[in-house]
Amino acid sequence: TGVIFVSVVLFFALSSSAFSSSQYRYAVKQGLEVYFGHISYIDNEKSQPIVYKEGQIGPEYAVLNFPVAPGNTVRTDSDGRCEVQFDTGAILRLEENTQVRIETILAQTLSSRNKLTNLILEKGQVYVMYKSYMIQELFQIMTPNAALNMDQNSVAVVNLNEDGSTDIKVLQGRTFV
Repeated sequence: TGVIFVSVVLFFALSSSAFSSSQYRYAVKQGLEVYFGHISYIDNEKSQPIVYKEGQIGPEYAVLNFPVAPGNTVRTDSDGRCEVQFDTGAILRLEENTQVRIETILAQTLSSRNKLTNLILEKGQVYVMYKSYMIQELFQIMTPNAALNMDQNSVAVVNLNEDGSTDIKVLQGRTFV
């Protein structure tokens, strides 16, 4: 009886893995490095952040672990904040009434071996904790009149004022404006 039971279990285990591998399809080209972020924190569940995806007609309400990618815009309203955590380890906190467009995440640069991450602050204030675990990265927060390049283990607050000026406060580490 025990031999029959083990044989049946082994048969189903082997046949299900063979069946699943034939049904599996890559969403992107195999071997292509693709980096994303995700919503890692929402402070007010009644005021979910909104994500506009490039090429999509309407926005989507974000929930925890909602993926964000290059071309997406994340927006908070007056009642909520959220955090986006990137695959590289960087964390971006959007304060109330903030909008950030994710232009690139670890895109290959033309002039160096570094990979480029550009985040465009279009409105409001962000708190950024930059850490890259494995790849040499050029990490920037950009506004209409400034670009903040952050060094490893840096923490900064970037505020885009109503008059279009930018305030930057470096809390830890080193940055270049």
